Amino acid sequence: MGNLTSLALFGASWKDVAKIKRNRHCGALNGIPFVACLLQGVMWAVYGVFMRTLSIVPINIIGCTCMLYYSVIFYSVIPYDRKILRTVFEVGIVFAIIAPFTLAALLFFAVEDNDARISVYGIITNCCSVAFYVSPFSALYGIIKSRDASPISKPLAVTVLMNGTLWFFYGFHRNDWNICTPNMFAVVLSIIQLIIRKYYGVAINVGELEEPTTTAPDFGGDVPLPVKKPVELVIEGASLDSEIDMTPTVQFAPHVAPVDFHQRPVAAALVAST
Repeated sequence: MGNLTSLALFGASWKDVAKIKRNRHCGALNGIPFVACLLQGVMWAVYGVFMRTLSIVPINIIGCTCMLYYSVIFYSVIPYDRKILRTVFEVGIVFAIIAPFTLAALLFFAVEDNDARISVYGIITNCCSVAFYVSPFSALYGIIKSRDASPISKPLAVTVLMNGTLWFFYGFHRNDWNICTPNMFAVVLSIIQLIIRKYYGVAINVGELEEPTTTAPDFGGDVPLPVKKPVELVIEGASLDSEIDMTPTVQFAPHVAPVDFHQRPVAAALVAST
């Protein structure tokens, strides 16, 4: 069940990403959670290999693939004048892919006790998970200033809430606080996000309003529709009772005498040159 909610979490932003890809503009969408989720997905996949818990590896590989795609699409639509945000994404994507493997290699060579390696790596992985749950609040200042909660993705917040709740009770049942702690943050922070979105609301983007259709609405009855008035043709000099002769006439072009090239040497010279 937890894997199903994880899949729902990874696919929650698909519609938003498809919209910014179609519009070629990031709009009000906050892309920082994509990079943070990419980092935690790679961390958990490597952690699963460390723990020899291969059941969590495939789902996190799927999540990493989705989040990498989201991050690249978001980066491609960031305006070039927002250099800081573009740099954050460039560094963040590279760091999210390389850092977990580098950390695992360092722990493997620096720490001899395997349990200590797993413990240290697990703590850092939990911190990355908490960073993902906190990442939507990176747009909090702009939300309060503009009183517009559009940067908070409602589908993402709902799926994080569901996923965190299930994994929290799973960890509580197993008495594993390494699982309980990050998912407890997920539940609390996702609820706060939904409260903020409800309080501030979402501004309507005029450009996203639907185009009016030309089809007449069905009101369930015979409703007279407006009838266009016919265009009246008014001919100057003609009265209502007068008749207009519409008989077609044929006019022939006047006869043109042939050119005598012997009498006109200029014309003959032109013809000879051609």
